[in-house]
This record gives sequence, C-alpha cells and structure tokens, in this order.
Amino acid sequence: MAFRFRATPGSIARVRVSLLYVEGCPSWQVAAARLDEALRLSGHAAQQVERILVTSVEQADALKFVGSPTFLIEGEDPFLDDERRPVGLACRVYRSQEGLGGCPSIDELIEAIAAQA
Repeated sequence: MAFRFRATPGSIARVRVSLLYVEGCPSWQVAAARLDEALRLSGHAAQQVERILVTSVEQADALKFVGSPTFLIEGEDPFLDDERRPVGLACRVYRSQEGLGGCPSIDELIEAIAAQA
C-alpha cells in the first residue's frame, strides 16, 4: 500500500533536509529527484535541499557519511540501520520492499520526512 500524504500550503513546519553524495555515484540524481517529489507530496515543495558533495574521508567522517546517496532530515539519517556502519566514500545500498536499490522509494522518503516534521 503506497503512502501518500497531501498537505495544505503553510500547514507543515519547515524541515532541514540534506542530500550527501560522492562524484560518480550512479544513484544520487535519482535520489535527488525522488527527494524533490517526496517533499512536494508531503507539503514541503518550497523546501530547499542542501546538496553536499563529499570529497574526502575526513569530510565523510565529520558528516557520518556511510555512502552515496545519504539523506539527512533534521541532521539525522533516517535510513541508518546500524550505528556501527563504517563511513567512507562509497555507494550505498538501501533495502526496501522491492529489494535492494540505490536509493529509497518516494513513499519511504515521505515517511522519513513525516517522522521528523
């Protein structure tokens, strides 16, 4: 069952959203498009997304970046399933109902946004 939330303009508080990625990641642009659509459907169409290109291991460590793409909502990674997961400049795989993929579905992103908003 797909989760679709429609909000009226002005009824939703702003959330801080970041998309972290590495150059050459084959999934980050799909992730950006899905995130934009999830924000639109959840009433956050005007929300700006901070896109952060991660270029060093030191930066990855400081950002707790566990792979590309990584989503941060209010500074938290809603898809992090293991706090001990190593940071680094690598691609990330997400587990969903459809199996493994390079980024969460729009519905999963909407749920993550709603949980933090």
